[in-house]
Amino acid sequence: MTTLRRPSPPIARCSSSGRVRQVWRDRRGNVALITALLLPVFLGIIGLGVEVSHWSVVEVELQRTADIAALAAGRVLNSTGNVYTAMTAGLNLAEINGIAASTRSWNAGTGTLSDTLVTAQLVSGIRNPADSAIKVTAQRSVPVFLVALFLGSGSVTISASGWAELIQVAAGTPQPCVVGLAQLPLPSQPHIVGVSVSGGAHLSAGNCAIRANADVAVSGSGQIASSVVYSGGDIDVQGGSSRITAGSGVFAGGNINVSGSGWITATTSSAGNTTVSGGGGITGNAYVGGVLTNSSGTSPTLLPGNPGMPGQIADPYASNVPVQSAFTQVAASGSNKGAINLGWTATNQTLQPGTYTSITLADWGPTVTFAPGVYYVKGNVNLNGGTIAGSGVTIITTGQFNISSASITLSAPLANATIGIPGMLVAGTTGNPFNIGGGATVSLAGVIYFPNAAVSVGGGVASSSAGCLEVIAYTVAVSSGASVGGNCASFGATSFSGTAPITTVALVQ
Repeated sequence: MTTLRRPSPPIARCSSSGRVRQVWRDRRGNVALITALLLPVFLGIIGLGVEVSHWSVVEVELQRTADIAALAAGRVLNSTGNVYTAMTAGLNLAEINGIAASTRSWNAGTGTLSDTLVTAQLVSGIRNPADSAIKVTAQRSVPVFLVALFLGSGSVTISASGWAELIQVAAGTPQPCVVGLAQLPLPSQPHIVGVSVSGGAHLSAGNCAIRANADVAVSGSGQIASSVVYSGGDIDVQGGSSRITAGSGVFAGGNINVSGSGWITATTSSAGNTTVSGGGGITGNAYVGGVLTNSSGTSPTLLPGNPGMPGQIADPYASNVPVQSAFTQVAASGSNKGAINLGWTATNQTLQPGTYTSITLADWGPTVTFAPGVYYVKGNVNLNGGTIAGSGVTIITTGQFNISSASITLSAPLANATIGIPGMLVAGTTGNPFNIGGGATVSLAGVIYFPNAAVSVGGGVASSSAGCLEVIAYTVAVSSGASVGGNCASFGATSFSGTAPITTVALVQ
């Protein structure tokens, strides 16, 4: 059925002849006029929407780029501990994903690597401020057309940021009693040996770990006996009867090289390659992240994958308030004891705590005793003969610490001591080394701490009957017999892990 629409009522008008005629309304002209007036506005809105939509697409692309760059940098930092290497990986990945490359600028103080369009920076964690995190910011300039009429510019800059945080999921592993703090160098730089044993020396650490952030090297018939050996870099065992024996394993963040009749008796793990040559061998399983090359007569059982890499550990005393306060105090001006220089003497001598410009003890008959307390020495300490004893003693020096041709028995303050620094026996503030030379008989209990200097053991040294002797230094070189021990709980020494805590890397914002 068809519905008839009633037309609009006519309009009555008079003609010139006086007759009335009807004129019908027609609205089509009004619609056309309005459409013509609004068409530029409609087109402008559509154009603006297209431009804004394009910005959103660019922002999504930048966000994706920033996220994967931050994640890549975080994973490299987690595996190597090297901030520069991690930031480089982040910027490289950003460029692979379309960000134009340009000259880069590195700021070691803030851990920031940047170019004109991308910045990667080491920052505090978001979930946990104690965590390390990587923030990557990427930006891009986008041309505009209609919006330029309002902005007065032919382009807008769009940016996006990604955060990847290293989140601890499990604690680290047993505490070491020998630590080489020297960090892994940049790939273009020579390797650094953090802990070395050579010249037929035996480094005995049966109940604790050996740890180097850089390489571990055993040569010249040197031997290490330890519960576990960790290296953030390579582990090299070469020459003669050089040996590493470790009941809980040998772990390298880099390569393991066994050559020249060297030998490892332990389960081994290398993030890189493992090479066995020249009569050398490995007794135990070998987890190899890279390639196993074996030209020797022995064949370790090759297992796929890597059960975990040591990473890098931080200085365990860097935030220890008593130790760092002592470093500040010894660097201050003034001395109330002056220089001590003792040669032969007919009677026993006792030194008292205080600030000295130097201490030199040469050959003498009776015993020289260090009374309990802290000895601040603004120069060298030379213990070059005679008999030296002391308990509850802490020696802080800005100079060298040398021991030779002496019989020495010294121990640090215990955990409940009211004077001295619990656990700390000898500590150096600068790059001046700690040396034990030949002819000395040395029994020590406590921590030897030289974070910026080398510790060299060329004469015999052993932990006391207490079984506590930890050596923490920039590098540690042992060329004579040394026995260390980790039974330091009664001395109140700082507790820390032999490896970095197990972490995962996650995008957090």
